[in-house]
Amino acid sequence: MLQQKPLLRGRIHQLAFYITIILTIFYITISLIKSYKYELTLYIIGQLTLFGISSKYHLTDWKNEKTKKIFQKLDHISIFLLISCTQSSFVLTLLPKIEIVNKILILTWTITLLGILKIICISNEYEIIDVSLYMIHGVSIVPFFHILLKYINISKMFYLVFGGVFYIMGGVVFGMHRPDPFPSVFGYHEVFHVLTVIANTCFMIPLLQWYYGVINGVSLGVDNCSNSSMGVSNMDR
Repeated sequence: MLQQKPLLRGRIHQLAFYITIILTIFYITISLIKSYKYELTLYIIGQLTLFGISSKYHLTDWKNEKTKKIFQKLDHISIFLLISCTQSSFVLTLLPKIEIVNKILILTWTITLLGILKIICISNEYEIIDVSLYMIHGVSIVPFFHILLKYINISKMFYLVFGGVFYIMGGVVFGMHRPDPFPSVFGYHEVFHVLTVIANTCFMIPLLQWYYGVINGVSLGVDNCSNSSMGVSNMDR
């Protein structure tokens, strides 16, 4: 007998998808009037992709197993895309144009490409492998923290760190299938989805602060001083 899905399976990401659509409409309107920024567009695309595919996959009562498997792979691929879109948006908006930005971009998108190839080519028998890859991808930016601290103020770093912590917590819950508070309504997977939404919100706040600064003609989010910039530039060369 097939196991019954929890009542709220997919609903959390569905709600997040609808909210993201509303924010996207506001962003498009403001960008037409004020200023369009591809960095923020990249972040929004990552959100729409993950929340849209995830809610579709989890809410659909699949009749065709092949189609279900395809959407399951798309769901897993969208996690890699979300991480890269978020990391890319963060460094492109909150760091100046220094060499380290390109290194971070190359690293995060290389991991995403390898992750996509793994999902397409290798059977998803061992869930823990995918969870581990997502976590490695997420923390791949940690070695660059000493650079980020030179340019990003404490409040923005607070959001970055806590967003990462919530993502890791979500990965642990997903991997352990615990806690599973109300299996018929709100199970471990729903806890995982809630944690991912909280994590995404942590990353969204500094990006929206940055865009607010852009459209109002104030700081673009780079909190550096000239001597710090020179020091990092020299270090990168």
